[in-house]
Amino acid sequence: LLAEAGGRAFKVKNDCSYTVWPAVANYPTGTSTLYSGTKAWEAAAGSEQDITIPAGWNGRIWARLDCTKNGDHLSCKFGGDTASAWEPADNGMGNINLTGEMDWWDISAVPGFGTTISVVPTDTSCDTATCTEDLNPTCPSVLAVQGDDGSNIGCLSACNAKINAVEPSYNCCSGIYDDRTLCTKDKIDYYDFFKDGCTHAYAYPFDDGTNDPAVVYTCDTSKESGYTITFCP
Repeated sequence: LLAEAGGRAFKVKNDCSYTVWPAVANYPTGTSTLYSGTKAWEAAAGSEQDITIPAGWNGRIWARLDCTKNGDHLSCKFGGDTASAWEPADNGMGNINLTGEMDWWDISAVPGFGTTISVVPTDTSCDTATCTEDLNPTCPSVLAVQGDDGSNIGCLSACNAKINAVEPSYNCCSGIYDDRTLCTKDKIDYYDFFKDGCTHAYAYPFDDGTNDPAVVYTCDTSKESGYTITFCP
């Protein structure tokens, strides 16, 4: 992968047997650099897209599912309607931060699950983050999002399924519960379902705890690694 000067080479691959609509969103911090390139596209099965992400970027990449175009608007049954409206997003949500001395990245099932995913650094000395078990077939009915054919295409978290989500909410870790000492995994409905299926993904906002099992991965920024994000690896 070749990147423009000062940027990182990212490859976004769709190895699913169906079309997905990837999205890239800035998630600014006080020191982060904004990405202004292609933020949304239609990715046919087996396709890949190269993008250059600026050094100092903080953001998210995910796949939207079962989408319909209407002019400039894209309506999706799972994963949000536009590249800027990233919640609810699917488990294809790779969070990547390039702002400090260490790159860090994770996979998040906090909003729910849509596709399996991997985040692979091009520098092979750095670790790979994966979630390779498809949770959709066994998704509890109260969390399931169905496609036109009646099959499950996504699985919402309890928070995004509006289960015990009245503010302040344990399931959303919101309001007074936006505190890791108060919002603990034993209080999160369906935590075990997501965690057992995707051990190395966040299953609720404070799942990094001791990082055992690992959910946050790092690579020395000086390596200037690129990254390949693959849906359905």
